[in-house]
Amino acid sequence: MLRPWFGFLDQHGFGWNARPDAVREYTRLFLIEAGCALQRGRVDGWFIQATNHSPISTSGLHLFIAALRSFYSVMRQGVFDPEEQRFHPLYAYDNPMYSVVLLAWRAEHRKWVRNAGAPDYAGIRSESRADSARQPVGFFQVKRQPLEPPVARDAEATRLAILAGVHYVIDHAAPRESVILRMLLESGARVSEVLALTAGGRRRAQNPRIGIDVTALVRNKGDHAESKAIWCSADTRDQLRRYIARERSKLDPQGRTRVEDLDNSAPIFLSRRRRQLGYSGFGSIFKRLLARAQRHFGSAGTDAEAVRLVLPDITPHTIRHLHTTFRVKKVRELFSTPAERERALEALVDDLGWRSAEMLKTYDHAMTKAELRELMASSVRQMLEDAPYDSTSLQAPLGAREQLAEMPTGRDVRQNRHMLSDEARQTLAWIDALVDE
Repeated sequence: MLRPWFGFLDQHGFGWNARPDAVREYTRLFLIEAGCALQRGRVDGWFIQATNHSPISTSGLHLFIAALRSFYSVMRQGVFDPEEQRFHPLYAYDNPMYSVVLLAWRAEHRKWVRNAGAPDYAGIRSESRADSARQPVGFFQVKRQPLEPPVARDAEATRLAILAGVHYVIDHAAPRESVILRMLLESGARVSEVLALTAGGRRRAQNPRIGIDVTALVRNKGDHAESKAIWCSADTRDQLRRYIARERSKLDPQGRTRVEDLDNSAPIFLSRRRRQLGYSGFGSIFKRLLARAQRHFGSAGTDAEAVRLVLPDITPHTIRHLHTTFRVKKVRELFSTPAERERALEALVDDLGWRSAEMLKTYDHAMTKAELRELMASSVRQMLEDAPYDSTSLQAPLGAREQLAEMPTGRDVRQNRHMLSDEARQTLAWIDALVDE
């Protein structure tokens, strides 16, 4: 990740161990040469953004800045001397990737946080820990674009087309891929979580002490234990059991057909090499299935009622966005009061394994924007359809405009009071009296 940066330093004769101001300037010149856009920070440092001319993507910029921070943190700590029982720093200055001004500002700000040591669930902390951690301290910060999740930002017709495409892929996939896709669609779990499903996670989900019949317990993103529960339909659970008894047993070294006979760590979904099915292998199969679905939807065939459409390119992770979007939409439809919606959305956050509800807000905002765009586009289409298209249709709106021009003004109305009712004349007289005063 840092090899291009070190190459840039070597090409220009710059040293990585220079003073912090010099290292920051070298890094700024490297980013400019890489085609990135830079903007001065409001307090200190620089905002950076990937452009069409830069070979680095936005996620690549995040990794690059994080790698630089880690590199100088390690160099600042140095190597440990067992004889002297201390570290010898390899970089003599503070980490140049952090802003001294922003670090001081954050430290001062945290002094004013009430009950700073309390957890969020206590409800007495004046600022959530997520908000406290969100305060930037880096000298180089990647400029964040508003997050609009796929599917949520699309029109309703596009969402239904993607859903139809996923159903087509499920119906025409092999048993292993079919049950994986069904679990992704019904539970909204991440692809990595479903692919890493173990026999122990499946067995523990059937424990009656859990209190509800979940499909499996999987390892949530960033966790080490299988504690995240995912729910699926009875048909999906039956299909999973059939896959274990038939297709998986052919790849199992001992030919085991029941999940009860497998070790806790044994993966449920096996590849041809009899190992856990990886994301790359599943992704290549999904691409072939998607291409077949795109050909199907692109050609109406012999069915006169079939709808021809261009099925958008999607990835397995798009199915998670699809599930979340329809769940949020259903919450909007079923619950009218804000309190009910909030409780339902909190349950959705737990089901999807998010750390906070901030991600859910992006879905809600993206769906609202998509609905407004769709409403505006529909209004414009209706306006264009109602617009005059020849001399005959143009005569009606022009005639109405002439009638409006011939209508008497307020002064004309006052001059022709005999045309008004008694109540209207009294109102005009009251207005004239106020004017005279």
